Amino acid sequence: METLLEGAYQSPEVTKRFLQVINEETNRVTRLVLSLEEAANPNAKPADPVQLDLIPMLRRAATMFESVAREKNLALACDLPERLPAVEVREDEIHKVVVNLLDNAVKCTGLKGHGQVKLQAEARRAGLEIHVIDNGVGIAAHEQAKVFEKFYRVQDGPASELGGTGLGLAVSRQIVEEHGGQLEVRSTVGEGSTFTVRIPFKR
Repeated sequence: METLLEGAYQSPEVTKRFLQVINEETNRVTRLVLSLEEAANPNAKPADPVQLDLIPMLRRAATMFESVAREKNLALACDLPERLPAVEVREDEIHKVVVNLLDNAVKCTGLKGHGQVKLQAEARRAGLEIHVIDNGVGIAAHEQAKVFEKFYRVQDGPASELGGTGLGLAVSRQIVEEHGGQLEVRSTVGEGSTFTVRIPFKR
């Protein structure tokens, strides 16, 4: 930031790249602070849920990763219907879950230097399913349950290079379960991962 303020870079492209990095790091730190707050205050009173079609929120979440996906030589695809049946949710919280899953998918796939991340959503009989699918490095079978534990970080394989706080998936599962849903993963090392969020219809 100081370099930009001092006017050392006159190229619009270089300036744009610096600003993108600053924005990404700001978002990363913001997510970290929010995750730490949620982990420290699991009993905090949440906002009241509202009935929503999640499609606009899902499209906004995907848009956040278009730039970084291009930089990592990744295809970012959205396989979304025009609309979905409304579900009762706290939108900011579900948005946070989807952003975290997309962030992880882009990072894991980026380790291969190419690939695809796909965001899907569909209505099922009991509720909605949101899928974040990647063909990245994958997670070993013996670690797939552990990744939802607070402060756990993948120990084996290329995904261990990613670092992180180990809070994102734990907080995401907590949010989804508070909505009466489930957050699950299917993954194969070297082939990729699918994270699925299930949100039930209100009965």
